[in-house]
Amino acid sequence: MLESVRLCTFGTHGYQQVQVDCHFLGAVVTEYMDNTQLKAILMDVMNSVKERCVKPVALPQNIVDTICAERIKENSPSES
Repeated sequence: MLESVRLCTFGTHGYQQVQVDCHFLGAVVTEYMDNTQLKAILMDVMNSVKERCVKPVALPQNIVDTICAERIKENSPSES
């Protein structure tokens, strides 16, 4: 992912999508990887995207949290 974003140019919506994707990955992948390393990689991705974005406007964190929480809830096994 890190190498891929270095080859692209992003618009505002693309930057915001990567922001949501990184937050989601951070929430889901933590059980498979050291949290410190994961945060560092995702921060590198966000920094690269920000550098490659024409007009980086971040989504408010509460909106990112809400979007990710909804997706995690949709994809979690339902208890019947």
